[in-house]
Amino acid sequence: MAHHPLSVQLWSVRDRIADDRDGVLRRIAQIGYGAVEPYNPLDDPKGFRQVADDLGLAISSVHAGALVRQEPGPVFEAVATLGTGLVIVPAGIPEDEFTTRDGAQVSDVLRRLGDKVLALHVKDGPVAKDQPHTAVGKGVMPVPEILAASPDAWRIVELDSCATDIFDALTDSYSYLTGLEPR
Repeated sequence: MAHHPLSVQLWSVRDRIADDRDGVLRRIAQIGYGAVEPYNPLDDPKGFRQVADDLGLAISSVHAGALVRQEPGPVFEAVATLGTGLVIVPAGIPEDEFTTRDGAQVSDVLRRLGDKVLALHVKDGPVAKDQPHTAVGKGVMPVPEILAASPDAWRIVELDSCATDIFDALTDSYSYLTGLEPR
């Protein structure tokens, strides 16, 4: 099983973090998460790292779409300041790659990739295009099977959109995921 603390992709709280970064990070830590994944490494990396350190939050990884839009040097400097060596560059997978059930068997793909999988963005919901996500464990994704297929990867909860209060969904996701870990 993964030995990393559960993480939150901060895109999930993007509407709240813009107004109160420190309060949002504090609330994530209070839920029990031990790590976060920023989505904009250039947004005050030194200050962000200080707050995260003060709250005991690790930086699991950084979602760095900025790498495909601008000079990479400043982005990598920000990543180094944040203190992680894992940079996620969003590539997007063409929709036509998911037209059959065989393009959607996540656990099979993860098993084939083996230890090349370093992190998983854990999401759940109705699996219907343009529908909001739910707390992990409340949708239709076979979450335990997916996680078992990649046992050593970081688990990073990411809810792109959410029909309920995002902090309630993050709390429920945390409870579900920690309940899956063997005691």
